[in-house]
Amino acid sequence: MNEERILASIYGLLIGDALGEPFEGLNRESIVRDRVNLREIKLTDDSILSLIVASSLIEKKRVDRKDIAGSILKNRSFIVRMGPTTSSAISHIEKNIEYISKEGTTNGAAMRAPPIGWIIESDNIKEICESVYLSSSITHGTDVAISGACAVAEAVSTALDGYSRERIIENALNAAEIGERYGVHVRSGYRLRKRLGEVLEDERNLGEIAKEFCYSIETIDTVPLVMASLKERKNFKETLIDLVSLGGDTDTMAAIAGSILGAEGGLKGIPKEWVDKVEVLNQRFLSNLQFADRLTVRNERGLDLREMAKRLFEIRNP
Repeated sequence: MNEERILASIYGLLIGDALGEPFEGLNRESIVRDRVNLREIKLTDDSILSLIVASSLIEKKRVDRKDIAGSILKNRSFIVRMGPTTSSAISHIEKNIEYISKEGTTNGAAMRAPPIGWIIESDNIKEICESVYLSSSITHGTDVAISGACAVAEAVSTALDGYSRERIIENALNAAEIGERYGVHVRSGYRLRKRLGEVLEDERNLGEIAKEFCYSIETIDTVPLVMASLKERKNFKETLIDLVSLGGDTDTMAAIAGSILGAEGGLKGIPKEWVDKVEVLNQRFLSNLQFADRLTVRNERGLDLREMAKRLFEIRNP
């Protein structure tokens, strides 16, 4: 594994977010699949919060809750379409930078979990889950939210390590089970590991499975659909379009899947025209992020995503 796979995972996350952004909150009947494509690109909280976590990891070489929380506060004006749990947490962080959330079953922790997978090898699953908990608990403190975030981080890390699709899914399930040991326990019907198992054993296609899910931002709805999409073994572009076509939290589902599939297939698996559009967006938008001021990952076009991937790789392989 080299930094190019991490770079592809970063691109995959940004592309998924931008691809899903125009369709967020719509139901599936309102979305014409053939019209799902990258046009005018906009990023949401999925990308910005993930880059905030990644920048902190580069600076601190580990999860530093206080540093991540401070960077979220500094960059909140850039965080578009922030979820309700994150918004609530920010109001607490303003008063107490050491705040630990005890609420939130939504997917805000899962959507910013990929950077943890970028720096820790998949065999260190307990370390991944502990690090995910530290990062998640800034805003999301329930077992179901942390469980979903652990599954995502482990899936990304396993993909980076070059394992099979079956192993990626298996490790995600194991991480989800470990993640349920953390945080405030919600009602038993919210066991994510159980829901994931049921979805992955279901022999129907993604579209049929999704009919039984809500159009919500809940971890219990979105993370299982991402894992179900991986089971279908389609390529990067088809998988992301399939997820966006389901409606609901389209940007988050596509961002999570994009980070996993980018890690698995590298840049060669992502349409070049999509990569090029992210580069244009970087010049217009990502260069404004304040957290980047302390990093040597800038160039005349904004954030140097390749340099960011290199620095993350160096943490993963000291």
